Amino acid sequence: MAWLSLALVLLVGNEASAQTFTDMGQVLGPDGTVSFASLSVGSPSITWDSKHDQLIMIFESRTPMTHANCAKGVWALGMATSTDGLSWTIEPTRVVMPRPASGNGFACVAAHPAAIYTNAGANGKVQVYWKAESNTNCVGNYCEYTGIGRAVITLKASGGLKSVSIQAGAVLAFPNNRYGGFPRAVKLDSKFYLTTQLYPNVYSFDSTVPSSFGNSALAFDPTDAAYSSYTWVTDEFMAPSIVCNDSPMEFGLFLGSRDLEYGAVASGAIGKAISSDFATWYLGSTSSVSWTGDDTFRSFDVIRLDTNEYLMYYSKKDGSGNSTIHLAATDTGFDFATDTPVGKICTSSP
Repeated sequence: MAWLSLALVLLVGNEASAQTFTDMGQVLGPDGTVSFASLSVGSPSITWDSKHDQLIMIFESRTPMTHANCAKGVWALGMATSTDGLSWTIEPTRVVMPRPASGNGFACVAAHPAAIYTNAGANGKVQVYWKAESNTNCVGNYCEYTGIGRAVITLKASGGLKSVSIQAGAVLAFPNNRYGGFPRAVKLDSKFYLTTQLYPNVYSFDSTVPSSFGNSALAFDPTDAAYSSYTWVTDEFMAPSIVCNDSPMEFGLFLGSRDLEYGAVASGAIGKAISSDFATWYLGSTSSVSWTGDDTFRSFDVIRLDTNEYLMYYSKKDGSGNSTIHLAATDTGFDFATDTPVGKICTSSP
């Protein structure tokens, strides 16, 4: 079967190398009128709200709040909407706001969100997953990294944020002495699929319910001999962004890899993988995006258009060191009147 795997890898490599993303600049920055989002907005996750014909973005934000037990700051989640993918409006109501004194699994940090819009209820809901971090005065290596949390947003008739319900426990607990993040999720038929980083690897999980994930599988390991000739694969894999109903297989996945020097990012790149079953992945040998330094592509999410073009929203630091959100696209002339985004609810192949 080795010849079959090789053929598929070469196929993905050719496909990935043909995808050229053009940077379209900043689309969202901090908003001084929204307190929790007044300093930074980053780590965007994008989902398509088919009921209101809008993109919904869930983002992380370093808030002005400080606390002695939160050495990295207090990070919250917010929501923004757009009908054209370019102009975004931040909802004034926060999605998740940590409470440092609580000592719970997200006492200090709710970050790296993943969003799935569903048509549940009268106006639709958004499942939101995120990296949770507790107080930094805990005992043990990486002890503050507790796992993946979950919230459910109920939308208004207008498509705005009506209410948020936060799950009490994690949907996935991180192992002791491991840190991770960058969760991404989609739903196919009756099953939810989740990917996340446990440094330096990316793992996959699935579940028939949105509140708990199991069936752990190692999806991408940068030390795998299969990638020894891939010049873009270096020290870690990060930010696995799942794409629904991709060609030529059921799932597509854009995956980052970064070269670290003494803990700092020296350079990075983003390649693409495909899978028919979310278990066996074929990763392209060439990358679609590359960069140097630690200021750009700190996190990203990709959504596919039904024209088989792609929009990539990503985090970038501004001149003050605060995060902003930018867009790169394979079609800079996209128009939602004719190019409909494909959401995070996948459909089975005929």
